[in-house]
Amino acid sequence: MITVLKVLGLVNVALMFLPQLRYRGTKYFHYFVVLALLDPIFLLLRYLFSITSFHYMPVAASLMLFALPVKDRKYVLLTIVSVILVLPHISEHNFLAPLTTVIISALIINYFFEQILFDYKNSHAIPLFLPLLILCTIVDSIKISLYYSNLPFLTKHYIWFLIFGLITTLLLFYFGAGKKLQLKAIPVLENDLKEEKNDDLEPLENLHIYKIDKNDPFYELTNAELRVLELLGEGYKSTEIAERLFISKKTVYFHCGKLKEKLTINSSRSLTKYSIENRHKFVKKHKTGKSASA
Repeated sequence: MITVLKVLGLVNVALMFLPQLRYRGTKYFHYFVVLALLDPIFLLLRYLFSITSFHYMPVAASLMLFALPVKDRKYVLLTIVSVILVLPHISEHNFLAPLTTVIISALIINYFFEQILFDYKNSHAIPLFLPLLILCTIVDSIKISLYYSNLPFLTKHYIWFLIFGLITTLLLFYFGAGKKLQLKAIPVLENDLKEEKNDDLEPLENLHIYKIDKNDPFYELTNAELRVLELLGEGYKSTEIAERLFISKKTVYFHCGKLKEKLTINSSRSLTKYSIENRHKFVKKHKTGKSASA
């Protein structure tokens, strides 16, 4: 059984480097690099050298937290400093290691939830790898707690944690940064329907504003180009657009080049100006897309 565990563990470690190929150029790349490096260290401590280190888990969790693309770094640094202050006392008090690690894991889970609730609240679609990372962090927290509180139980059932790790690693590689989970549309309240009906009662002379001109090159743009153009008009820079859409910076430049070509625009500043001046077309495009899907 121990040999099987070692083989599965080494396979899992090898596969951990696969997701990096799919997340290169995204803001989560460094997080996946840290994940891939921490697993082999744990295997060396646990199996090859039979060392049970109480210091490993809090340090590993701190590195994972530090690798996240958090904009406000002061809280992350404060957490890491707190862990450094706690480390000398971990050997004396056994509860400190699991407590510290679970708290940091909770912060990581909270970060992923914030990404889903705030960064993607208007898109009605979230990247599939984010819920998967939340699930992985929860399972790892359970594993960590057992590692310190009931090591014989964890050793007996560790094969299931390894199988779970193999499955999630393959899913992370399969999903990549592009696969998204479509969310149900937010239910419309009766008051909202009344307001929408009132909005529709516009003077007939204004209706020509919302007519679609089939010769307008705007309506020939792809969804990817439209999304880049819309974000440009909202004031996002190329790096921020790449992070928000989970694409590389080169892909953003490619879309901008195609946009200039299709819209016969010469400069990036003119492209941004075009997006701002034609904001009403995005609204009409979204409404047309919703009615088509309905």
